[in-house]
Amino acid sequence: MLIRRVHRRSVSRCLSLIGIGSREISSRLDALDHQEKLDGCLLQLPKKAKVVICGGGVMGAAVAYHLAKRGWGDQTILIEKEQVGAGSRWHSSGLIGAFKPSLAQVKLTQSSIRLLQELEGKGRVTGWKQCGSLLLARNRDRMTVSWGIPCELVTSQRCQEICPLLNVEDVLGGLWIPGDGVADPHLVCMALMREAVAQDVQLPRGCRYEDGRHIGGGRRRRGHSGEPGRRLH
Repeated sequence: MLIRRVHRRSVSRCLSLIGIGSREISSRLDALDHQEKLDGCLLQLPKKAKVVICGGGVMGAAVAYHLAKRGWGDQTILIEKEQVGAGSRWHSSGLIGAFKPSLAQVKLTQSSIRLLQELEGKGRVTGWKQCGSLLLARNRDRMTVSWGIPCELVTSQRCQEICPLLNVEDVLGGLWIPGDGVADPHLVCMALMREAVAQDVQLPRGCRYEDGRHIGGGRRRRGHSGEPGRRLH
């Protein structure tokens, strides 16, 4: 459940739960460090490529995935200096909610949710859990529904039924969005890259972005494979 506020008297209990959860997460991440590895990585850089993606976070992995779906897999490489999903994306929250300030953001989020469900349907583990989200309102101006998002305006009593830990003394109501959820950012990166590599996207091991410069209106990038003198132009 994604919520905004918690009853003060439940803080100590929440802290205990957080402590337990942190230990569980730590153990899980230690396990991922040994289990979640990509097969099919290149030991050397290819001599040429039409598309070079710099960075193996969720954005880079998603670009590689969508290019592969469009038939560009064998012309695309992704360079990552460490491991896919091991940068800042590794410790992000993974919250996925459709209620956004613009229609474009709503459509993008809904597309992301469909993608996660599609990956899960293929047997790719993303950690996706459709737990729903609850947005709280303290005045009538906040009790709005827009962009055609499947949701329900609920009373403060219903908010507390959905999440008993809430203090709803000053809450007018809320917006319950059952289609929202959470995913594991690291697992999402791995799932996307596994699909991309399966469709011929190339992933060199231990390759870092070195420099870039403009040539004739385009951008020239060089990757370094860790071997002296071995570069991708």
